[in-house]
Amino acid sequence: MIEILHMDKRVGRSWILRDVNTVLQPGLTVIVGANGSGKSTLIRCIAGQWRPTRGEIRLNGKPVGRLGPEVGVLLDPPSFYEHLTASEMLAYYVHLAGRKWTPEYDELLHRFGVPEGRIRGFSRGQKQRLGIVCSVWSQPKVWILDEPFTGLDARGVDALWKEVDRALRTHAEHVVMVLHAAYGFPQKIRQVVRISNHTVDFRGSRVEFAQQVLVERNGKLDARWAEVLKRNHVPFQEGENPTEIILSPEAELFTYAVECLLNAGFQPLADETAHHARSDTF
Repeated sequence: MIEILHMDKRVGRSWILRDVNTVLQPGLTVIVGANGSGKSTLIRCIAGQWRPTRGEIRLNGKPVGRLGPEVGVLLDPPSFYEHLTASEMLAYYVHLAGRKWTPEYDELLHRFGVPEGRIRGFSRGQKQRLGIVCSVWSQPKVWILDEPFTGLDARGVDALWKEVDRALRTHAEHVVMVLHAAYGFPQKIRQVVRISNHTVDFRGSRVEFAQQVLVERNGKLDARWAEVLKRNHVPFQEGENPTEIILSPEAELFTYAVECLLNAGFQPLADETAHHARSDTF
C-alpha cells in the first residue's frame, strides 16, 4: 500500500500540489488530469525523486527514501548515456544493482523491439522502449511510469500493456502510471486518481470514475452510444443537440449502463478532459 499523507509540493514560488491525502491500493493505479495539473510531480514524489515540501509518502508503512531495485521508474523523457548501445546501457543498470547479466535481459530487449546500435541514433519511440526496459528489468515490486506511451507506435503500446499484465501476475505489487485518453482504459485498472486544482479530487474504481465523469457532464453522451444502451435495454433521453443523448445519473440502471458503455469501449478520459480547466502548474 502506498500512503500519501497530507503532501504539499512547491517548486520555486509555485505550489504544484496542495494537501494530497490518498491511498494507492495494490494493483494498477492510473493518474489522470489536465495537462499541467501536477501528475508528473506526484509521480516523482512517489518515486522518491523529489521530496515533498510538507507531508510524507509511505510504502508499506515505511517512508519512501532512496530507490532500490524493488522500485522501477520511467521518467519523461527517459535519459541515457547516448554513446552506449541499448545492451550496454541496460548492463550498466544491472551492474549498479550488483546483478549479473542473464539471457532474460536480451529477451526483454527483444520483446520491446529495442534496436542494436548507439542510443544517440534512436528515435523518440525507440528511446521510450529502452526506458521501459530499463525500468522493469529488475522485476520491481513497485513500477512507476510517467507518460509511458509517449512516442510509442501501436505495437509499442500493445507491448507495454502486455508487460503491465505480466508484471502484475509475477512480481509487481503496484503499477502506477500517468494515463491519457489515446491509450485505452482497460479493465485491469484497479484505481483511478485524478488531480485537479493542485490536489486529488477523485479516487475510485474504473467504473466509479466513469460514473463521476458522466455526473459532471450531467449525463451527456455522444449519440453514437445510443445503440449500446438500446442493445442493453437501458433507457435514455434525446439531447437538445442531435449529436447528444442524456443518461440520467439518477436512473436505477446507471451503474449497469456505465459498465455496458465501458465494455463497449467508452473512454471517460477523452470526455472528461475538456471539462477540467488546465491548472497553471507543472
